[in-house]
Amino acid sequence: MNKLIIVFLTFISIHTSIAQTKDTVNVAEITQKVKSGKTDSLYFGFEANDEVIFSLSTNGNKIKQVEVIEIRGGVIFKDYKIENDISKAFKINKRCVLGFYIENSSMRGKVYQLTIKRICNSKNKNFNTNVVWRPVFDSTFTTSHQEYVEKTDTIFETVMDRTSRVHSLTSINLEPNRQVVDFYLPDNCIGWTYWIGVGNEGKAAYSEAKKNVMKSLAGAANLIPEYGPLISLALNGAIALNSTQPGDNIQYWFTDNKIEADKFLKKEDFKSFKQGNIVKDYGKINTPSKGYIYINLLNDNIRDGIDIDIKILAIRISEKYGLKTVKKIDKIIYRGNEPFNAN
Repeated sequence: MNKLIIVFLTFISIHTSIAQTKDTVNVAEITQKVKSGKTDSLYFGFEANDEVIFSLSTNGNKIKQVEVIEIRGGVIFKDYKIENDISKAFKINKRCVLGFYIENSSMRGKVYQLTIKRICNSKNKNFNTNVVWRPVFDSTFTTSHQEYVEKTDTIFETVMDRTSRVHSLTSINLEPNRQVVDFYLPDNCIGWTYWIGVGNEGKAAYSEAKKNVMKSLAGAANLIPEYGPLISLALNGAIALNSTQPGDNIQYWFTDNKIEADKFLKKEDFKSFKQGNIVKDYGKINTPSKGYIYINLLNDNIRDGIDIDIKILAIRISEKYGLKTVKKIDKIIYRGNEPFNAN
């Protein structure tokens, strides 16, 4: 029995405590006359979770229409041809401004009494229900579709893999000891790597580089095993090469136009952007990155011709494009002033 009494008293205490957290605040008590053919418009701000009690006394007059609207929202209450007193209650879900409209269409003014209260949490008791008026604008937009890069892939593309014979100064068939080899860089190329090696020594050096790269760059190198060293150059700017083999040398010059290449063949002065005198050489070139490139080769060996291995790997990007909708403000129109919460 005692347990039941304790539970009952606890229940009453809890609900009394909850009830005490609510306060009723008078927002407006108005008695006034709405003129003939006019509408009285009244605006007040409310906090989220407020319960609004709206009472209207017509004093025996017939009011054409009463309406309560959430500004920039929807209609909350609407009634026509009101002759008797009305009282309505509704809850507000979010902070907003309510407009109360009393319309009179008769030939004479009508007196009415309006009372507005809010039931709220105690912590919101002092909420400011006044409103401020601010300008509001409407905007018209022009819609267009804009292309954008959705995805970018890096692609390694073999441009050249060949062996060229360059004759000696005293070739039996009087073949020239100068040769020009050209290659074309593909579209969207952002750089390229090269390998130039002479004879068996150059081949041995490249094989060693392949083995070392396969260990250090397994993921990317396995995609194109034969060109692992050039992929390493593209990604890291280096080739894993531990030894240097002696052997015949070749002189080379890179030029980026045929005019300079023709000057080289004619033994005239010419311009180049990279050169060497090597048994083997390799590197990464970022520019030039388009069009034809010419490799000018010179064998200064008096008696023996030499075989030159040349490998070129282009680094290019492949872009996947998408379309996005872009809205651009075309016109801004002043709509007027509207009430906003003062808080």
